[in-house]
Amino acid sequence: MIEALGEYLKRERELRGVSLEEIAEASKISARLLESLEADDYDSLPAPIFVKGFIRSYCRHLGLDETEAMLMYEDYLSRLSAHEERKSASAGKAAEGPRPGRPALIAVLAAAAVAALLLIYLLGSGPEPTEPVTAERPSPESARPAAEPAEEEEVGVAGEAVEPQAPPQEETEPPAAEEAAAEPGGLEAEAPPPEARSAAPEAGTDGGHTLVVNASGPVWLKIFIDDGEPFEALLRPGERIVRKASKGFYLVIGNAGGVELSFDGEPLGPLGKEGQVVRLRLPAETPGEDAGNDSQRREDSHP
Repeated sequence: MIEALGEYLKRERELRGVSLEEIAEASKISARLLESLEADDYDSLPAPIFVKGFIRSYCRHLGLDETEAMLMYEDYLSRLSAHEERKSASAGKAAEGPRPGRPALIAVLAAAAVAALLLIYLLGSGPEPTEPVTAERPSPESARPAAEPAEEEEVGVAGEAVEPQAPPQEETEPPAAEEAAAEPGGLEAEAPPPEARSAAPEAGTDGGHTLVVNASGPVWLKIFIDDGEPFEALLRPGERIVRKASKGFYLVIGNAGGVELSFDGEPLGPLGKEGQVVRLRLPAETPGEDAGNDSQRREDSHP
C-alpha cells in the first residue's frame, strides 16, 4: 500500500523531534494548515498551487527531499481527478434514466401500424357514388356546337381589332402643334408669349434681323431687342432660341464658351472662353446719332 503524503511528513517530523509550532513559526504557515496537511485533509486547504508551497517549506525545514514529496502529492491529484470523472459519468447516466427496451419499441411500432391500417379501411369502405363518373363527360355531339360559337367569337374579336386601324390612316395632315415640335428648338417655357411670336415676323418682314442662339453648355443670357424690355433666359445644353428685331440686338452672355450665335444666317464663331462674360451688339455698328446714344445708354446700364 502506498503511504499517504500526510503520514510521510508527520512520521519524518516526529523522528526528528520537531513540533508543528516550530515549523509554523519558521515557515510563517499557520499550525492549523500544517495539521490539515499531515492529516491529508485537502478539502480544508487552499488551491493546489498554495499546497505545493506548503510542502516545499515543510520539507526544507526538516531537510527532506522536495521532489519525492511533490511526486506523492501529484499522485494524489491524479487519483482525485480520475475519481471526479467517474463520479460525473455516473451522475450523467442517472440523469438520462432508463432507455426503453427493444421489445417495448417493437410493440409501439406494431400498434401504430395497426391503427394506420384500420384508418385506411374505414376511409376506403365509404358509400359508392350513385352516378358513374362517365355520365359527367360531354358527348362529342354536345361538344361540337359549343366550339362553333367560340370560333365565331374569335372572328368577331379579330374584326373589331382591325377596325381601329382605319382612323390613324386618315390623320395624314399633322396639326400645327406637331409642326412646331418638329423644329429643333428650346423649351416652350423659354419661348415668348403669343403676342411676341406674332409681332416678330411682322418686324422681320421689313428688312429686320434674325438672331439664333444655340446652347452647347449651361448659359445665362440677357437680350435687348430694339428699344424693348430685356429678355432673360437660362439655357441648358442642346436648347435653342430664335429672336427677330428691326434695328438690332444687345446681348449679355454669362458663359461665352457655352453658346453659339448666328446673326442673319451667318455664324459668328467663338465668342470667348468657358465662364467668360461677354457683351455684344448686333449689328456691330448702328448708323445714326440716336443709335449711338442708345448704345452708350445700354452699355452704361450693364457694366
